Amino acid sequence: MRVLGLGVKDAQKFCGLMDMPQFFYHSTYDIIVKHMHSSIKSVCESLLKSAAKEEVKETCRARNIEKTTELTVSGDGTWKKRGFTSLYGVSSVIGYYTGKVIDVLVKSSYCKMCEFWSKKEGTAEYQEWMEMHGSQCLANHEGSPGKMEVDAITEMFQRSVENYGVKYVNYIGDGDSKTYTGIVNVAPYDNTPVIKKECIGHVQKRMGS
Repeated sequence: MRVLGLGVKDAQKFCGLMDMPQFFYHSTYDIIVKHMHSSIKSVCESLLKSAAKEEVKETCRARNIEKTTELTVSGDGTWKKRGFTSLYGVSSVIGYYTGKVIDVLVKSSYCKMCEFWSKKEGTAEYQEWMEMHGSQCLANHEGSPGKMEVDAITEMFQRSVENYGVKYVNYIGDGDSKTYTGIVNVAPYDNTPVIKKECIGHVQKRMGS
């Protein structure tokens, strides 16, 4: 059900239609989902670090050098639904030589818990909950959905050294100048400028039309 993007209500409905025993209670379901999230997050982090090391190795081989921390990457984002009304966006950074995802970041403008507790805003109970919820809030984006990609890509550039010990010095863009401008403005690497390269595929598409 999680792979299909369905939640507890859909699972309960499915069990009812198939004349199967009652599905888990919501509290049990939440515990299971938390365990799943923890496991998937650990595996994801491990795979991304492995992909970054592989990209470094392939970069050294292609440039005929022994060691480097400077990579060429491409970045792009997508949204949960078309248009600029989506509450969720996903952006990724992909290695040039391996074609593997090195980093990924989900941006969200919505948090279910915040919506639920907003009815109690101004009460002592709300203040107590807010202090505990601050670090766990799922809403990590403010602004328009169109800005999600820019914020996500720049954030991934800023954490590349800390997470993988590499710098993304060459950025292959998809023709969207806003993302590259955002990277230049945050200047993620001291004394190391990020150079933009144009994606041939996107240039061909625009010239052809």
